[in-house]
Amino acid sequence: MWLRDISITNFRKFSEFRTELSESVNIILGPNASGKTTLIEAIQYFSTFSPIKPFDMDKDLIKFGESFSIIKSHVIDDKGYENELVVSLQLDQVIKKKVKLNQENSSFQKISSLLKTVTFLVEDFYIVIGSPSYRRKILDNLVISIYPEMLGTKIQYKKLVKQKNQLIKKIIDSKSTEDIDLIKAYNAKISELAYKIFQKRVEATKFISQFLKERLGNVSVKYKTNIYDALKDNYHSVESIRNLLDSNIEKELKLGKSLYGIHLDDMVIISDEFKNEARLFLSQGQIRIISILVKLGIASFIEGKTGKKCILLIDDILGELDEANKKSILKELLSTGNQTVFAFFSDDYLKLFESNYKVIKI
Repeated sequence: MWLRDISITNFRKFSEFRTELSESVNIILGPNASGKTTLIEAIQYFSTFSPIKPFDMDKDLIKFGESFSIIKSHVIDDKGYENELVVSLQLDQVIKKKVKLNQENSSFQKISSLLKTVTFLVEDFYIVIGSPSYRRKILDNLVISIYPEMLGTKIQYKKLVKQKNQLIKKIIDSKSTEDIDLIKAYNAKISELAYKIFQKRVEATKFISQFLKERLGNVSVKYKTNIYDALKDNYHSVESIRNLLDSNIEKELKLGKSLYGIHLDDMVIISDEFKNEARLFLSQGQIRIISILVKLGIASFIEGKTGKKCILLIDDILGELDEANKKSILKELLSTGNQTVFAFFSDDYLKLFESNYKVIKI
């Protein structure tokens, strides 16, 4: 599966832009702030339907002063058939988002199952040194890309935890214990959802960990969770999670919030040599290499689970690496055989590529 072309209208800074794409390697060249990331964002929007920047909203994608935006592409599927994809954003009182497949209305879930992308960004170093919430988001986006039904599970879990925290505050303010049984009811449902999410997250984490160990030897990934740390080895049932939550109700009422749950979990990069978090011992270049390999592991995991090769979208991430590591990482990226789209600010990077690439100048 690969994109034959991409065209955008009123998307970010572009009024109109269109380019053909190579099935193999594409290199976008342009100075800073020329729109390289915008083009990458337009491609990844077909699979995620959300902006690259975590705090941006769909309305931010529409060019300033305009009321709509359109992204269009022709996708060649695994059987060689061409499919036309169109996503439109209409700015009204609220954003209206529509998607069409071969000129017929379609669903976001259907399109995201057809097209898979993994985006490599400069800020990916947060995978190693950033907050747990950053890594949880990456892990959950990966899980949802493979198991779309987990989006509803995640939303429902988040809603129930919020409602439970509101109930805890109500009980504290009222100094009444009448609603304790209601907390237990929340715990029962939260436990079911937490176990489902935990299983999928751990499955992905184990794969990424093995992927890193095969390439780096002394770096692995650990899924860190306060629920299962508390339960030790006794976490093989929803009931054991529920019992843990119920046994800590009194403590939660004293502190005014939920103390256990997968909303507090983390995916930690570990140095096996030092038996501690890798971020404490690594150089900037090493952090960059690990973050790139984590993203490659994500692409490999998606392919293994769905049978679909991800389009790799690589936004100027090699700058912190020396020449040898640039070549090593580039070799790893190109060895996948996936369609790749690189973005660089300088044509000096072209010397790293041997042949068979398409240059797109912005």
